[in-house]
Amino acid sequence: MEILLVAVIALALFVTVLFAAPRINVVRCLAVLVPAFALRLAVHITVTRVDAIGYGGDNLGYEAIARTIVQLWQQNGISFVTVDELSAVRVPLPCNLFALIMYACGGSAPLACTAFVAFVACATCIILYRTALALGAPDRMAFWLLTVSAFLPSFVLHTSDMYKDGFNAFLVIACVATAVCCAKRPGVARLLPAVPLLWALWYVRSYMVFLCIPPLLIGMFRPVKLVSMRAIACIAMTGTAAALLISEKGGDGVAGSLHAQLALAQSETVHQALLVGGSGVALDDDSIASFALRLVYTVFAPFPWESGTLALQLGKIDALIWYILAVLATIGARRLWKRDRTSFWVLLAFIVPSVVAYSISFANIGLVFRQRIPIVLAASLFAPLARISRGSADFTPDPAAERGEGERTGASLRLGICPTAAGRRASAGTSRAGTGSSLTRR
Repeated sequence: MEILLVAVIALALFVTVLFAAPRINVVRCLAVLVPAFALRLAVHITVTRVDAIGYGGDNLGYEAIARTIVQLWQQNGISFVTVDELSAVRVPLPCNLFALIMYACGGSAPLACTAFVAFVACATCIILYRTALALGAPDRMAFWLLTVSAFLPSFVLHTSDMYKDGFNAFLVIACVATAVCCAKRPGVARLLPAVPLLWALWYVRSYMVFLCIPPLLIGMFRPVKLVSMRAIACIAMTGTAAALLISEKGGDGVAGSLHAQLALAQSETVHQALLVGGSGVALDDDSIASFALRLVYTVFAPFPWESGTLALQLGKIDALIWYILAVLATIGARRLWKRDRTSFWVLLAFIVPSVVAYSISFANIGLVFRQRIPIVLAASLFAPLARISRGSADFTPDPAAERGEGERTGASLRLGICPTAAGRRASAGTSRAGTGSSLTRR
C-alpha cells in the first residue's frame, strides 16, 4: 500500500506541473522536478533514515507523534488533533498529515510521508517559478530559479524526511506569491487564498503568520497616492518587529502565544541545548555589536573556515550557493526598485523582519541553517531580475519610480509586468496617434 501511495503522489506531481506550469515549459519543468522528487526519496533511504551525517532527529519525533495520533483515531475517529487533545503535538498540521498517510497505509509509512513532503517541495518550486515570471523575470531566468531551488542542498535535506520545513517553506512562499499577485492586480478575491494559507501556517510555525501579514497588507492596499510606499513598508516592518519583541506582558490568545514562543527561544535552557553538537555559537551579551554579529551569522553562516560536524561541512556548499544568489538578488532588487516598487516592498516586508526575528534568538548554525530556508527562497525571487537591463524588452520602468515625472496618463504606462490585451491595444493606439500628429506637424 505504501508503494502504491508513493506512485499516486508522483502522479499528482505530474498533474500539478501539467496544470500549474506554463504550457510551453511543461516538459522542461518535469525534467527538473521529477529528478528532484526522486532525489529526495533517495536521500531519505540512504542518508536521513540511516543517520549517515548525524543530523536531525525531530523527523523521528514527528513520526512517533503521528503514530500516536493514528492510535487516537482508531479509538475516537478521525479528527484534527491539536495540542489541546495531545500535549506532544506542537506542530499539528504536519503530524496530522503524516498520521493520515499512516492511517491509509495501515501502519508506519515513512517513504510515503517523505514522498508527500517531496511533492510539497516541488510545488514550492513551481510557485517560485510563476512568481518570478509575475515579477517580470525572463522565462529563462525564472526557469533557472526553479532548477536551483529544486536542488538547493538545505532544501533537499529538509524535505527528504518527515520534517516540517517543507510545509513551512511552501506556505510562506505561497503567502508571498499571493501578496505579489495582489500588488500586480489589487482585489479582495486575490487575497482570499491567504486565509487558508495563514491558518495552515499557524499550525506549522505560528510566529511566521506575523511575518507574512505585512507583505499581504502592502500588496492589498498599496496606498501610493496617500502615503509613500516606503513609509508604509517601514510601518509594517516596525510593527512586526514590535510584535516579535513583546517581552513584558504575555496575556492570552495570539499575544500570549507570541510571547511564549519568544520567551522559549530566548531562554537559557534552549540556548545551552543549542550550543551542543559542534555548531553552537556563544553570544552572551545583548549589545548592538552582539546583535550585529548574530545578524551576520543568521544571514551568512556557516563560514568556510569553521569546523564542526559533517552536516556543517556540507552546509558550506549550500552557503556558497546562497552567496551567489544573494549577489544576484541585490542586483535584481535594484532592477525591481526601478520598475515596480510595490512588489519590491512586498518582498522586503517579509525578508527584513524574518532576518531580525531569527537573529534575536540565534545560538546554533545548524538551526538557523534550516530556519532561513524561506528567507533564502523569498530573497532568491530578486535574483532572476538581475539579467534584465534597461535596454532590454523585458524592462518596464514603474512611472512612480521616475523622479519628477509624477503620475502619467494612460493605463498602459502604469501597468506592471504583464499588460492586458486592452492595455496593449491602448498603448498601440497612443503610439499611432502620436506618430500621426508628428506627420501632420511635418
